[in-house]
Amino acid sequence: TARQSATRVTDVKTKVTSSSDNLVLAKDITITSTWVHGDDVSVKATVPYSISLLGLVIASGNLSSTTTERVE
Repeated sequence: TARQSATRVTDVKTKVTSSSDNLVLAKDITITSTWVHGDDVSVKATVPYSISLLGLVIASGNLSSTTTERVE
């Protein structure tokens, strides 16, 4: 994703959702950056989950993953 793109936030969100083939679409995708060359961009995706045992939900919540890269 080019930092000069007018749709860079949308571009990043599209890449995150397309990279998770078998996962439920991310509940929340947060992107934090100044988009200045050399600064960091952080992307956090949150996905809901539930664990069932014999048809009963025994645990549920949200899983989150964050990655940080340098803006080039």
